[in-house]
Amino acid sequence: LREYDSGSYGSIAYYLAQSTLVLPLDLAFGLLYAVITYFMAGFQTDGFGLYLATLLLTVESSVSVAFFLSACVEEMQTALAVGTLLLIPMMLFGGFFVAPGTIPVWMEWFKYLSPFYYAFPVVIQQEMSGLAFYCDPSELQSAPPSLGCNASATYCPYTSGDVWLQATGLGGNDFLFNLGILAVLVVGFRLLGYILFKISIRGRGPK
Repeated sequence: LREYDSGSYGSIAYYLAQSTLVLPLDLAFGLLYAVITYFMAGFQTDGFGLYLATLLLTVESSVSVAFFLSACVEEMQTALAVGTLLLIPMMLFGGFFVAPGTIPVWMEWFKYLSPFYYAFPVVIQQEMSGLAFYCDPSELQSAPPSLGCNASATYCPYTSGDVWLQATGLGGNDFLFNLGILAVLVVGFRLLGYILFKISIRGRGPK
């Protein structure tokens, strides 16, 4: 921060410059990734816009977390270690690896800090809603007695994407609310990062 120490610019100018410098590359690589993965995976053709918006907000919120971590510690190796410890729970509680309803109560609060917790339901609900499922004979399961069927009866456990969403606890999410929370995470972690950055350089420069 030689220029900052000499009074060439203030902390807010430096931090905003660093934040905006990576934005074009983040958006460009995010768009490229979205185009490749969306059509390669064979998702429904009418959901690309929502997928792209969710992906870009997730990328930016993750970058904001990185800014926050870089302001917390000075050593790069320490930042990488802390970032890994933070990223793994975020991914684990994001809804892909662990169903939301199975997270222990004492750890459940951590999911609300994870961008993946808000992004994954948007993408999966957009893709699964309205789909009809058909089971192969090998996928049929024995009907439980509670259905009132005879012992030899079989049934298809998931007949639609909506049934699957309800069974996994991923249905009923508000797209706009989740995207709004992702935007809040972007701004919130950037703001926290600036506050910590400002504290760490206090006394070094003119302002």
